[in-house]
Amino acid sequence: MAKKSSRKSSTKRQRSERRFLPQSASNPWLVRVPGALGGMGIGAGVWGYLYGHFTPVEGAAAQGTTYNIPLFVLAGGAVLTAAAIWFGTSSEAAIRVGDPGISYEKGDIRRMPWWKVKAITFEGGSESLVVTGKDEADADFSFRIPARAHPAAVAWIVKEAKDRVPKKLDVDETTLGRIGEPSDEGTKILLEPLTVVGRRCAVSKKLIAYEPDAVVCPACERVYHKEKVPRKCACGNEFSGVKVTASEDEGDSDEGEAEAS
Repeated sequence: MAKKSSRKSSTKRQRSERRFLPQSASNPWLVRVPGALGGMGIGAGVWGYLYGHFTPVEGAAAQGTTYNIPLFVLAGGAVLTAAAIWFGTSSEAAIRVGDPGISYEKGDIRRMPWWKVKAITFEGGSESLVVTGKDEADADFSFRIPARAHPAAVAWIVKEAKDRVPKKLDVDETTLGRIGEPSDEGTKILLEPLTVVGRRCAVSKKLIAYEPDAVVCPACERVYHKEKVPRKCACGNEFSGVKVTASEDEGDSDEGEAEAS
């Protein structure tokens, strides 16, 4: 059954997204133990080195024999600290999820709008969420999001996909239970209103020349001309408070069909 949206289709509504940084996939103890030992080693090495410079020379050192034990301790602590940092960081990309779609951020941001999502599946072997579709430039785009490195992002993508493009979410109930409900993690970012001028109607392909002529689906952000608004968007969302101006046949356009830029 199509889900009816209570949100008004408006290009002026406040848009937002959440940005998630990757977590280390390593065992936490591989970070804590070397980090603690490294910190103690650096502290002890510095103290021993300075203590040796500001105390009277005795014993073997007075006879010209020196031992650089503090420097070795300092170097060992630095190595352990570097290892802890290496184990504690991840090479995975940052992920953004929100009104504009799903974004893969590794240097540059590459975004897949919700209406261009082809499928969202889960790979059991790699324990990764796989997102397939097209990016904003209409180029084929597919990427994996490891659940271990991005548990919060995976949960948010699943939650948003259920609300926005439920027909594209292909994840079994057992896996959904393991993914769990989304938390408040991630940095919330407020975005500018969607630019609709220059876009084309998803039904008629007519160019949107004036902003008031556009009707935007609040779920997937697909754009329609006000003269060709279907009762139900291709994503399954039913428009509320908007005059239907397209026939049933026109409204049943293929969701996977690419919209001209």
